[in-house]
Amino acid sequence: MENKKFSRFWILRPSAIIIFSLLHTISFADVVFIDDFADDDTKARFVIEAEDYSNRVSTDKGSWWEVDGKKNNFIEGPKVNEVASSFIGNVRNNYMMVLGSVNIGDIEPTDSSYDGPFLDYKILIKKPGEYNLHLRWIGRDNGTDSVYAFILKPDNSLLVGSGPNYFLFHGRTWEVYGDWIWDNEGLQNRISCAYAGRPDFASWYISEPGIYTIRLALREIETAVDALVFQTSNLY
Repeated sequence: MENKKFSRFWILRPSAIIIFSLLHTISFADVVFIDDFADDDTKARFVIEAEDYSNRVSTDKGSWWEVDGKKNNFIEGPKVNEVASSFIGNVRNNYMMVLGSVNIGDIEPTDSSYDGPFLDYKILIKKPGEYNLHLRWIGRDNGTDSVYAFILKPDNSLLVGSGPNYFLFHGRTWEVYGDWIWDNEGLQNRISCAYAGRPDFASWYISEPGIYTIRLALREIETAVDALVFQTSNLY
């Protein structure tokens, strides 16, 4: 179990559920985030620091590692104490960067053959409605600027029919923007992003209460995520 600092969530007893058979290294903080507007029936919002994950899975393809947001050094993993690429300044706290031996750009992250590393964030949803996912993230260059996201239902099956099966955030680089980006735009159900722009929004309709999971999955190594916001569409 990971030893973390937490806010805006409560802790469940440890459990282990592996969705894809090829994943082999798993660690749990086993936390569930709660709604910032618990007493409001009209809106909901979950604010999550990337390093406060509920679950992290590593594979032969790589892992997500925590980086010190002040020193910009890895505090764990194979590059501990080394500088983490060129992401500097304006970090909320620490952040997570994915390292590995290979990019995974030709396999859908929801396919049973996908064997990349991922991060999970469990959220307790009590209010049905349309929810938007915003990432505060960045890539160094065109070879490190994409990440997948999708939603698992309370039974750990994929949320389908209520939004994208999976969503591809892409095309945000430190070289161009010079800063971290709050982003809700990208491509639905696409593994290719070349010249495709960002016409779609990371939006899902949640029809039943329960503990849902936001999952981030490797597409390109050295992509970095600082924070997540999952909120109803009436919030900006």
